[in-house]
Amino acid sequence: SLLAAEESAKKPAADNPLAPRLPHFPGQAKRVIYIFQAGAPSHLELFDNKPELVKRNGQLPPAELLKGYRAAFINPNSALLGPKFPFARHGKCGMELSEVLPHTAKIVDEICLIRTMQTEAVNHAPAQIMMNSGSQQFRRVVFRRQEGDPAPVTELYQKLSGRLDTLMGPATARPRAQTASTRDGKGILFVAHDGEINPAGFLPLPLGNVRDETIATIYRDNPVLRSIRAAEFTGRCGVCEYADLCGGSRARAYAASGDPLGEDPACSYQPATTPDPAVGGHGA
Repeated sequence: SLLAAEESAKKPAADNPLAPRLPHFPGQAKRVIYIFQAGAPSHLELFDNKPELVKRNGQLPPAELLKGYRAAFINPNSALLGPKFPFARHGKCGMELSEVLPHTAKIVDEICLIRTMQTEAVNHAPAQIMMNSGSQQFRRVVFRRQEGDPAPVTELYQKLSGRLDTLMGPATARPRAQTASTRDGKGILFVAHDGEINPAGFLPLPLGNVRDETIATIYRDNPVLRSIRAAEFTGRCGVCEYADLCGGSRARAYAASGDPLGEDPACSYQPATTPDPAVGGHGA
């Protein structure tokens, strides 16, 4: 059938699984300028109207809304904050924009605004990485590639990969250095100007001094570093499937709880297993 033929055409060639797929419709754009503007005002004040949030401004979140939900920076006892600028519809398409975008409002029929994209990332940095790489953490991207997930099949990716092969020659083997396995306290130490050793630059937890012991001895024998390398964390980090790969921020954990092995309070990822407080935060 015609539909089957179209679907077959979209699939990459059997001898090259990374070959670009055909688009749903013939491309018309001659050039594309991609601008990722980190640090812009909130979408709630620009183009994402939330009438219900406006009505609930200053109120506590409904209990049923947060039932069974847990995320960094979400405090069920914090009042909701609604948008501060009114919205109106513009153009023939009726696109909703706030009053702070008067110039954009004049060209709404000439632009495309996508409102259907979703992600699990709720914090700025993970969301930015997700937007530009497809994962909340670069290490997870590397991990997925190592597990066999295909690389992007976009034309730009193919051109960049081809250019790299032209300059460096095709890859002949897997990289020897697997940087994805290193993290604070595992393969990395911070040595201060006075010789004090800390697991990370932002974690003021002296574990020894190079004037008294060698770095190798401290790294090998210090109980905190041994626990960090073994990913013996508590809370969500203790049950996370990426515990060893990611490790979370030991500095943020220490700042929040005084425990360098605690969970990273800024991580938005929710592991499949729920931490069990009765066993020190590890899953039962």
